[in-house]
Amino acid sequence: MKRLVALVLVLVLALALASCGGGGSNADVKKYKIGVIYTANSAFWTSVGDGAAAKAEELNATGKYNITTYATGPAESGTSAQVQLFEDFVSQGYDGIIVAVSDPATLNNKIDEAIDKGIMVVTMDTDAPDSKRLCFVGTDNYNYGVLQGETCVEVMGNTGKLIVFNAFPETLGQAQRTKGIQDAIAAAGNKIELIYSTFTGQIDLLTMCEDAWTHYEDADCCVMTYAAGEQVANVFREKGWDKTVKHAVLADDLDPIILAIKDGTCDCSCVQGQYQWGYVGCQVVVDALDGKMPESDFIETSAFVCDASNVEEKYPNVKPAS
Repeated sequence: MKRLVALVLVLVLALALASCGGGGSNADVKKYKIGVIYTANSAFWTSVGDGAAAKAEELNATGKYNITTYATGPAESGTSAQVQLFEDFVSQGYDGIIVAVSDPATLNNKIDEAIDKGIMVVTMDTDAPDSKRLCFVGTDNYNYGVLQGETCVEVMGNTGKLIVFNAFPETLGQAQRTKGIQDAIAAAGNKIELIYSTFTGQIDLLTMCEDAWTHYEDADCCVMTYAAGEQVANVFREKGWDKTVKHAVLADDLDPIILAIKDGTCDCSCVQGQYQWGYVGCQVVVDALDGKMPESDFIETSAFVCDASNVEEKYPNVKPAS
């Protein structure tokens, strides 16, 4: 009987140790808090936060970490609101920050101050290369612009007028994309006339698209350098156009953009894969907190053209609302 009781006690002790991670303690679990800051709150950015949360969950499952992530963007567009969010994360004791930089000149010093305090900062989407940030995770924005420009040359047959919808000229990423488009058109012989329509936040996106296509109705194509292609599709539908009448090269993979490709309203979209920015960025921050710094200051996530030839394969679950 005593032997049985002793055996039971041994089993209970073994189970107790196993529940603590094989004899480890809570002190062995690394607890990190990581913030993700967007340039704005929109459906496009939600998947970035999802990527960071997924990586945190994956690492937590190892039993070695207790990582929490919080993702948000400024309530209003503009750099001052983003700076305030960044400062809030620093004062609230975040261990790492992944940030899409609205204006490098404004945020450089804030990033440097955070790094000096031991907060690991990674930039995404738009870089702050003159800061002390660990690295940039995202699309090479110049190459992305080249891809968009080359796609426009293809769908337009390298002739006609092209409306370039860009945004916030002070944003480095947008400037790089616009330059990429210009260089791609130039490389093809400058046979396409470029017309610019820049979003500055003073009017809504739909009105901007409507105004541009009303004023330049003789244009043959438009290219959208940011994830607002839904408004282009809406204008096309209002005017009774589809890709056989006017061309549209969009950006990213929000559901309305994918649906516009599926129903033939628009030609295509250049997709970045922004989920990876959060997923990879979170891993970089955790590695740095553990003492392993990134080997490169640029971790590129690739872009591809989504069109009628691959849209069903890439996005089989995106369907019109029933």
